[in-house]
Amino acid sequence: DKVSPRFSDYQRGDIVVFNPPVGYSEGGVPFIKRVIGIPGDTVRLLNGHVFVTPAGGAAVRLAEPYINTDIKNDPELTLPRDAEGTTQWTVAAGSYFVMGDNRTVSQDSRTFGPITRNLIIGRAWLRYFPLNRIGLVRRPVYAGLEGAPSSPLPTAGARAPVAGLAGS
Repeated sequence: DKVSPRFSDYQRGDIVVFNPPVGYSEGGVPFIKRVIGIPGDTVRLLNGHVFVTPAGGAAVRLAEPYINTDIKNDPELTLPRDAEGTTQWTVAAGSYFVMGDNRTVSQDSRTFGPITRNLIIGRAWLRYFPLNRIGLVRRPVYAGLEGAPSSPLPTAGARAPVAGLAGS
């Protein structure tokens, strides 16, 4: 969907299709990931969980029933993916923090930082694979973040490591 974002900006939980940042391309194939942080948010990984702090708000641990599970049917842990072990990012105006639902193998904002809005092609609205899960893609509601406002569009992304925090 390339039309609706002109009227209603991307929100936490949206699944977006985007061109990967320079240096992360896989043969020109777009990436598809979930928006976790919107402009103004701080995204933090702690003990395998994701916390989002909206601008001027309090940190909220995301309930993420959509992420893959391990062989014991427990949700996979969300761990740092870059060489520095970055565990905290602040999402600048005009940028979004995205992560794949298959966290252990996903090349996402944990690797390359928040993406700028101009990389986003559109919002996914229909799942056609696997066949047993065909249907409309619904945006989850994150308890504690429902009333947090969507931020305006503008500039570029930033990521800032925080010393002393372990991601597991």
